[in-house]
Amino acid sequence: QEGDNKMTHLARIQKLKQLTSIYKAKCSIEFINNIIEGDEKIVVFSQFISSSNFIYEHFKDVAVWFTGKHNMIEKQEAVDKFMNDENCKVFVGTIGAAGIGLTLTSANCLMFLDLPWEPASKIQAEDRIHRASQKADNIQIIKLICQNTIDVDIDNLITAKEQIISKVLDGEVIESKNEFSIFD
Repeated sequence: QEGDNKMTHLARIQKLKQLTSIYKAKCSIEFINNIIEGDEKIVVFSQFISSSNFIYEHFKDVAVWFTGKHNMIEKQEAVDKFMNDENCKVFVGTIGAAGIGLTLTSANCLMFLDLPWEPASKIQAEDRIHRASQKADNIQIIKLICQNTIDVDIDNLITAKEQIISKVLDGEVIESKNEFSIFD
């Protein structure tokens, strides 16, 4: 019984994440327009197909879309077009499919519509535009956070996890307390 309640609770949290992600996708259109009107490229990541599809559909004349639903040929074509076509300004991808192993250094701006639960996925996604071959002098990473929503809790959770990871890697002693419960 208790396990069922936790799963129901986690499903509700995931649904809240998805709803705020779709809202942020709608709110991000003007910002993305400003980036591409300045003749820059942007990478937009989401965990959700619905949010990434919303962005792609809005910008499809100057965008590519990369999700787990696309086959290997479509994925490679999307990367090649974004990297080599100066008219392709927006790369939209799901974090799970596009957050690892791609080089997207033709962009100097990355936007997270929503954040993954674990810092490693976020860092890997950021590294798609932040590579040794990067041509831009400065990189801009933007994470959209809706105040007074689950977004704030997730951002706090990820920050706490990043601090713990940093301490462990630096050899510091970690106090055993639950620093990042989102259920408090």
